[in-house]
Amino acid sequence: HQVAVAHDGTEVVLTGYMLGRVDGSFRVTAAVAMGPRVFDVARVDGVWKAKVQYAPLADKLDPRHLGRAIARIYFTRCPGEEVRGAVTDDDEGDALEVARDEKGRVVHKRFFQKGAPALTVDYSEFEQFPDGWQAGLIAMTHGASSIRIALYGYVPGFEFDDALLTP
Repeated sequence: HQVAVAHDGTEVVLTGYMLGRVDGSFRVTAAVAMGPRVFDVARVDGVWKAKVQYAPLADKLDPRHLGRAIARIYFTRCPGEEVRGAVTDDDEGDALEVARDEKGRVVHKRFFQKGAPALTVDYSEFEQFPDGWQAGLIAMTHGASSIRIALYGYVPGFEFDDALLTP
């Protein structure tokens, strides 16, 4: 994937990879384009592990924020096919509203905190795979921060050893 992260007027473009399981466990790692690895973050069985490997960013970047963004984008869902539901494992959102297109693909998520909109996620440029549709472009906006993801190299059903989920 390629990710553009913007915060306080500064944007950084990163490249990396993500491994994920249906149960919501995942690991994501990223590096500056043509440069050093920046961070490695994982959530395995609900436990967060994170490392910032690029010293100049160590005091400015909490990789768990990026990990939470990944969890919201790829793993947080409403129960069943509901359009709106409660969120219990997110400290910045207590409800989620989901919009689907005519093919049933999630095209928009809106998270709420105490009834007020907290963040949005938009999905576009879908590609069909044997296991379903996958968005090629994803944009999340949270206050003055944003993350834009260009997904490439998606391999549904990729087999990997669980040891690879540990940073």
